[in-house]
Amino acid sequence: MIKEKVILTSFTDPLCTWCWGLEPIIRKLETHFGNQLEIRYVMGGMVKDINDVVSQNGRDIESINIEIESHWKDVEKRHEMPVKGDGFKSISLNISSE
Repeated sequence: MIKEKVILTSFTDPLCTWCWGLEPIIRKLETHFGNQLEIRYVMGGMVKDINDVVSQNGRDIESINIEIESHWKDVEKRHEMPVKGDGFKSISLNISSE
């Protein structure tokens, strides 16, 4: 008997803690459907260029990192998926002099 494969497309962003919260659900689907399921990941980003965010808000990058870390801790409590955000320093500016 030939069964058609279901393709699940997950749009995700490595810096989006809500995306991390989806992981247990994806793993349950993989376990339940096995080879009948194919997962395709489409990587995206919520922010095209962090330099734009900093310049628009007139804030320094450290305050943005602190805000992101705080948001991650709040969301972690909601989806109960561990997120290591202590001392979050993932965002940095890449300023080029032209």
